Amino acid sequence: MDPFSLAGRTALVTGASRGIGAATARALDRAGARVALVARSREDLEAVARELGNDPVVVVADLGEVDAPAEVARQALDALGSVDVLVNNAAIAARLPTVETDAAVIDRVWKPIAHEQAERRKRGERATHRLSMLPGISRRSRLLLGPLQGLVVDA
Repeated sequence: MDPFSLAGRTALVTGASRGIGAATARALDRAGARVALVARSREDLEAVARELGNDPVVVVADLGEVDAPAEVARQALDALGSVDVLVNNAAIAARLPTVETDAAVIDRVWKPIAHEQAERRKRGERATHRLSMLPGISRRSRLLLGPLQGLVVDA
């Protein structure tokens, strides 16, 4: 048995509609995994799903929303039965000059961070900032992994 084979395994990839997430989903599929694709755009997810051969699952969700991780976990578990690999690749970014940044952009980018920090303080944990990955990803990992077991990759 190939120790690197993913045949018969399942994977959930966030941010799977394009870029690194889509490429990761393709690689997992080629390695034999059945992949649940998660992102905001159904059309883009379905385009990626058409390229996969192991009965992919499309889950449309905005992981910037507070309740989305639990709903994604529910849908993934309903479709896959279990999740062996979780790739946290979803992210938000504002690529524009500072002078063009308005309140809506700031809210979209920083609201998840503020929410995570408030949740950490409620649990008596130290609040930290993670600027290089999706704000709140560790919280979302815990929410997703509550019922899930396996490998976690924060991309």
